[in-house]
Amino acid sequence: MIFKSAAPPVTIGVPVYNGDRFLAAALASLQQQDFTDFEVIVSDNASTDGTQEIARSFATTDARFIYHRNAENVGGARNSNLLLGLTRSPFFKWSYYDDLTPPQLVGALFSMLKDAAPDVVAAYPRVILIDEKDLKIGEHDDADLSITSGAPHKRLAMILKRVVGQVQFGLMRTAIAKDAGGVPISIAGEMVIPAALALRGKIPLLPEPALAIRVHESRHGGDRASEASWVDPARPRIAFPYSRSTPLLIRTVLRSKLGAADKRRCIQTILWHWTRPGWKTIAGDLVRLPYDLRLIDKRQAKPLADIGAPGSG
Repeated sequence: MIFKSAAPPVTIGVPVYNGDRFLAAALASLQQQDFTDFEVIVSDNASTDGTQEIARSFATTDARFIYHRNAENVGGARNSNLLLGLTRSPFFKWSYYDDLTPPQLVGALFSMLKDAAPDVVAAYPRVILIDEKDLKIGEHDDADLSITSGAPHKRLAMILKRVVGQVQFGLMRTAIAKDAGGVPISIAGEMVIPAALALRGKIPLLPEPALAIRVHESRHGGDRASEASWVDPARPRIAFPYSRSTPLLIRTVLRSKLGAADKRRCIQTILWHWTRPGWKTIAGDLVRLPYDLRLIDKRQAKPLADIGAPGSG
């Protein structure tokens, strides 16, 4: 991978694995942004379809696009973290191979952050859902989700009560995102990055335009097996995968630079707003334990190439 110019203010990281069906449209939507001072790094997780050709065509014709290819499928979580590590810009955004970014979005997020106070660590968009033909099929109930309280535990409470995972689709201060630890290598880690950012500062919501997230059959996370494959295809799914979210969130709090009183309030927030309402998740893990144990035995015998969710990053 060769950087073609000095670092721009914004880097957009696109993790992808076997995404040729939607990748061209996703990259074109980034190419057509009104704000142009950015670079896009596409990290290809050893795809076996036409992903490489599509990504290289953008890198060949547009100096803002950079193509990187992993020698093997390292999993979507590690691939996402690789992109964060490659970032040279002060602001960073993940963008996924099957989503569409409206032309005004990156510039609007950048305008919110570039002159904001240091305690504003990220800004994120509203979300609409589209189908395989780009038609709108729904939207998130997120119009009131600006996470701007001065108290860390209150910001964390909003993240957990409303399950505001879409924070990961926002624009972040790169140094803060790296300090937050990136994407955890765990099936239960979806809320860790949003929570870690909320512990570190305010995250305002961009009222419009909305990011278009595509819903389709090959998108990872449709079931437990595909989500586990996206996180780490080299490792079989462990027992009690989702129940691990509570210790992951508590560890995130303990690793933060908050004082003891704030850490205590945040841990109480996790137990009250996440663990207690999520008792069904723990029960579900218990019910599925025999299946998970059998799956571990099966997957330990599979070669790496056989394990991986189509379309994951």
